[in-house]
Amino acid sequence: MKKRADGRYAKQVTVGIKNGKPVKKTVYGKTIKELERNYRELMLLIDRGIILDNQGITVTELMKEWYRIKKEGKVKRNTECAYSSIMKRIENSIGDMKVKDVTLYTVESLVTDIQKENLYKTSQSVLSMLYSIFDYAIHNNIVAINPCKGLSVKYDKKEKRILTEEEKIIINNITDELSEKEKVILLIMRYTGMRRGEIFSLTKSDIDKKTMTIQVNKTLIDNNGKPYVQDSTKTKSGSRHVPIFLPLAKPLFNYIGTLDKEYLFLNKNNNFYAVNSMNFLFKQIIKKLGLGEDLSTHCFRYNFITECYTAGIDVKKLQMWVGHTDISTTLNIYTKLARETIQDGSEMDKFYGSQTEVKQKSRKSKIS
Repeated sequence: MKKRADGRYAKQVTVGIKNGKPVKKTVYGKTIKELERNYRELMLLIDRGIILDNQGITVTELMKEWYRIKKEGKVKRNTECAYSSIMKRIENSIGDMKVKDVTLYTVESLVTDIQKENLYKTSQSVLSMLYSIFDYAIHNNIVAINPCKGLSVKYDKKEKRILTEEEKIIINNITDELSEKEKVILLIMRYTGMRRGEIFSLTKSDIDKKTMTIQVNKTLIDNNGKPYVQDSTKTKSGSRHVPIFLPLAKPLFNYIGTLDKEYLFLNKNNNFYAVNSMNFLFKQIIKKLGLGEDLSTHCFRYNFITECYTAGIDVKKLQMWVGHTDISTTLNIYTKLARETIQDGSEMDKFYGSQTEVKQKSRKSKIS
């Protein structure tokens, strides 16, 4: 180990033999601790026969090593599922490329193709993962530069909207347009603001008729089309009790009375819904009722929060109802709604309008 002129520490390592000669690599670190960490990671790669000829290492090989060393066993199962999905997309697109051949154009083209599918969050996740993978490669002296540097995903986030008065009337007057299951799913979204995964993991024992509450303590996770129930919510604060309000109570209790299974919402094969199936079911509900096609499940959550604000619900209480980790999230929504209320001058328009009408009538009567 020696200290370089630029202040970094360096250590040279023999990683193998090629054409009868030792192949050496140099690892670096800003501190001795960082140098030793990078050295250990390099030795792990050597042990697996990955690093002997880094000119031939593929993106898939590098990605799998990055995941094994950096992420495996260190993240929650739902995060593992998310990583698996992103890694599969990278593998199917540029996985066979040699790492040394990946350029900024390569990554930019991949991200752009994903964006053309309107999958902006996915493109952001792919770029973020590739950035970490190539940083890892730099630390292990596999490449000199990160081809992701300077790239970013920019897109206009869709504005969340609330339900229109007409849509609220339609939902309040559902008759036979929907099945009982579809109706109850929609009403839970409408009157609790629960997240989609929380709704589709509900069981009979979660519904407490005595206290008129729904216990939220788990969520449905889609593991690449193989859904399972995770025995914890998205966040620690997600575990909570949500009030059952009057418009939901009777339809919910009647529906539960018809079930012979513990879970409230299973598909026709008595299995959990995958994400695609949940999305399809929601779109079918929207279509059957003639609601706005731009509605999303999150719009219902936002609508519930908005109505709580209008009803004067305390922000701390609402934070607990909707399971926001940080009260600032709830406060930000309340602040935005308060600003919109302040900017709404319709009451004064009505006042001034009525005053103008009075004056005009008075003037006409004097003239006559």
